[in-house]
Amino acid sequence: MCKVMMMAGINGETREKAWAFIKEMAKELSPGNQDGCGYSAMASDGSIFGERWHVNSEAFINRELSPPIDELEGSLLEQYLGAIKRKQVPIKYSKFGSLQFDSMTAITLHTRFATSGKEFMNTHPFVVGSTSLIHNGVISNAAQLEMKQSTCDSETILNLYVKHKVSDSPKMIQRVADKLYGYYACGVLTQSKQYGAVLDVFKCDAANLQAAYVKELNTIVFSTNVNDIKSVCNRLGMTVVYEFLFDNDTLLRVDAIDGTVIDSVKFVSTQTHVVRDIKGKKQKQRVSKAPITARHLQHQCQQLGGDLDLIPVLRSLRKVGQRTLRGRGFVLV
Repeated sequence: MCKVMMMAGINGETREKAWAFIKEMAKELSPGNQDGCGYSAMASDGSIFGERWHVNSEAFINRELSPPIDELEGSLLEQYLGAIKRKQVPIKYSKFGSLQFDSMTAITLHTRFATSGKEFMNTHPFVVGSTSLIHNGVISNAAQLEMKQSTCDSETILNLYVKHKVSDSPKMIQRVADKLYGYYACGVLTQSKQYGAVLDVFKCDAANLQAAYVKELNTIVFSTNVNDIKSVCNRLGMTVVYEFLFDNDTLLRVDAIDGTVIDSVKFVSTQTHVVRDIKGKKQKQRVSKAPITARHLQHQCQQLGGDLDLIPVLRSLRKVGQRTLRGRGFVLV
């Protein structure tokens, strides 16, 4: 439901071009995804930093934080014994970590199409300690999962990622997938005990994620739609040499400092349910976990460049085949 971009292997020779590319990608990914923009970056010392904007058009332009409480205001609040409170100013910008623009080696970028509250706290990336996450998709069982800092379903993926220590063992991504109902394509920057600073890119079988090798950046760029990468490259005079599709149910781990590939792990994004037949015997049945609404499918069609109005077509299918669609993992609502 949003759009994402991830890349690693940025160095002193490509950093200036990379920042120009990133800022243009923020503009390219924003149409239709105007509910916030943010990024998380890895510095060469292995620390993460980033910024979030509530208004996409202010991304990389406005860096005005909410004014702190000064001495006089603080004394007045104390003097009136809690009877008066500070008037809340809407938050439009925040940052985390030390903004080390000159040492950035990897980055994840996100523009938001809200499927939960549009409050600033739901703006990506989400951060826990030294781990940040961006997500495109919908987690339909988020209400049954843990959210600590937002009301956004995406945060539940980060909390599961941290809980199951995927940073130290990529194979634990299966534990995360087992808990998620919905669809997702994610980018995570984190610290691994074995490998140090890493970028994890992973997607289930129902999410969009593509990639391109950009000659001038000398790296692979991952994004929701490769056409966005191509559009930005055309504007900046850069060259897309190769285009790729990211494999389903795969986690790719990349060194966040030099961009070398560390590992690729397969997982299963469907759940085994135990059901009983009419004789009471146990049977196992694999079913899709992603309830996909007509609106979701319409948005995915638009992300892929389609202009067909799918909603009335899909809703009409209720009359002739909703049962069949459910059998294939779709629910029209």
